[in-house]
Amino acid sequence: LDEHLRFDTTGKGIIFGILGGSDRPGIFGNYTSATDNKITFNTTGSERVRIDENGNLGIAQSSPTKKLEIANTTSDDGILIKSTGNNFHTICADANR
Repeated sequence: LDEHLRFDTTGKGIIFGILGGSDRPGIFGNYTSATDNKITFNTTGSERVRIDENGNLGIAQSSPTKKLEIANTTSDDGILIKSTGNNFHTICADANR
């Protein structure tokens, strides 16, 4: 397939919703160079997820340094793994515990 959705300037992307307002979800690509480029996913006008040029994924983290980095301000929140029904396990890691 030779057709692509292409933007010729950095910081452009796909915005979902009606025209106007700054709180709409979107997907944005930033390309500065072959070694400085990233994709970000925004909701309510704020960046929520970032994939950087190294393939590192940041959730609530704008500068991930590992393959998966999750930033959180509440120590009780973590990763929830849920099966059918109401059974689930939470993985929570906190340097202060």
